[in-house]
Amino acid sequence: TNLDKWSTVENNWDSYTLSNNSGEVNIINTKIYANNEGVNAFAFDVDDNASYTSKPVVNVSGENTLVRGNVEVDLPDNLNISGGLFTNEIEDEWCAEGYIPTTIVVDGITYYTVKHGEYVAQVGDKKFESFDEALAAASATDEIVILKTIVLSETKTINFENIAVNSTVNPAFRITDGATVTVENGNMDTEDVAYNFILGASDGTSAGNLTIKSGKYHASTTVASVTKGNLAIEGGEFSATSYNGS
Repeated sequence: TNLDKWSTVENNWDSYTLSNNSGEVNIINTKIYANNEGVNAFAFDVDDNASYTSKPVVNVSGENTLVRGNVEVDLPDNLNISGGLFTNEIEDEWCAEGYIPTTIVVDGITYYTVKHGEYVAQVGDKKFESFDEALAAASATDEIVILKTIVLSETKTINFENIAVNSTVNPAFRITDGATVTVENGNMDTEDVAYNFILGASDGTSAGNLTIKSGKYHASTTVASVTKGNLAIEGGEFSATSYNGS
């Protein structure tokens, strides 16, 4: 299916090759071209129109889908992109669950698209698919924010290099599958998260081992909790918020 541009739009009106105001719309293996002659031209929109009680949900997929031109998104949670090529940048919140934005070169042209993946950490405005990538990109004045629990299932040493680490999820780190993890030079302050570290799988089927050598660690209730495994503290400063509940 090809949806081509409209005729010239006068009076500075917005123009939409495909306008989505209500209901569920599936764009599959479809080529959509914006009206490039219009002042404000969009290939499609996800419109929050007060005239409609049912809000639109737009799903974009298919390896042969091509969206050429801007898209206008009033309802980012109602746009789910799992495939297709775009000539304009795809924002994180437009991606379907389990997908993140990326780029691809086709016949020498760079397009925006999506791939399977998830972000687990963020430094400033940039998000990363692994904590190691975030740590490598962070400077001494940055803060790493953990977006999804970091599951450590291999023996390794993490030198936080005194870079500030915060978390939006609980726990920040979980150690499983018998891995032994050593951490040093930490600067973790997760006031809104109960645990910095949990050792072992949640169902107790595997153990995790943690050695803390140095650094400062703060959590709202517990820095390190042992479900199954061993915790060794060789140095560091630890604190938790006082519990005032019953």
